[in-house]
Formats: sequence, C-alpha cells, structure tokens
Amino acid sequence: MKKQFLDRIKNIFKNFQKHLERIEKSYTFANAFPKYNNILF
Repeated sequence: MKKQFLDRIKNIFKNFQKHLERIEKSYTFANAFPKYNNILF
C-alpha cells in the first residue's frame, strides 16, 4: 500500500516536471521571438 502511494507521488512529480519544462521552453521561445508574444500569450 505504502509503495503504491510513493510510486504515485513520484509519477505526479515526474509529470509535473515535464509540464514545467514545456512551459519553460515556450517561455524561452517567446522571449527569443518577442513579436510572437501576442500569439503565445
């Protein structure tokens, strides 16, 4: 029971990390190309 719970938390954290990386990439992209800011945000 406890192991399943820990695995679930690990998975949630992994997904969250991927999500953050994606946000970071699109944010970096937006900063690199300011004229596209209005499209992205």
